[in-house]
Amino acid sequence: ALFAAIREGQAEVMTDTIERVTADGIALASGERLDADILVTATGLELCMLGGVRFEVDGAPVEIAHTWSYRGLMFSGLPNLAHVFGYINASWTLRSDLVTSWVCRLLKHMDATGTTRCVPRLRPQDEGMAEYPITQDFSPGYITRRLHLLPKQGVQAPWHHAQDYASDRKTLLRGELEDGALRFDDPARTVTAGRV
Repeated sequence: ALFAAIREGQAEVMTDTIERVTADGIALASGERLDADILVTATGLELCMLGGVRFEVDGAPVEIAHTWSYRGLMFSGLPNLAHVFGYINASWTLRSDLVTSWVCRLLKHMDATGTTRCVPRLRPQDEGMAEYPITQDFSPGYITRRLHLLPKQGVQAPWHHAQDYASDRKTLLRGELEDGALRFDDPARTVTAGRV
């Protein structure tokens, strides 16, 4: 019914910021006023990173908000975990395809090197870098209300997610996996070697 009403010119969709509710409707930041008999507040979307799963590493809880975003697809200090966070300025699936290709490259690399764990960690040159929100110049309320729960990003690779398909395509499809920030090992082999 909504789309039919829009198509027939009986309704319109407006993008603006509500400045205040008035006696007979709402006043918008642009100065325009909209008459309304009923207001339905439906802005309760709550962004939940990774479905609200609680993570632990060696028994210690990991707060995603205290991690750094590695290439926009992993989190510092969390081993063997990749996720898809698509583009906010282009098709989500463009980045999804790149991330899955990168994960396949990573798994093949781990198989070839006999490693079972990879974990992003800040390198000495990354210590003390400026922190930025995971999304910049993107201000929908459902994002800005939850920025404090999302990982942070830095100013330099691999801790910066530029939202740039051409750059990501080059880095994720052909970039070096052994970049000094992504650490590889085999904990079972390390423990066994330590007991000998």
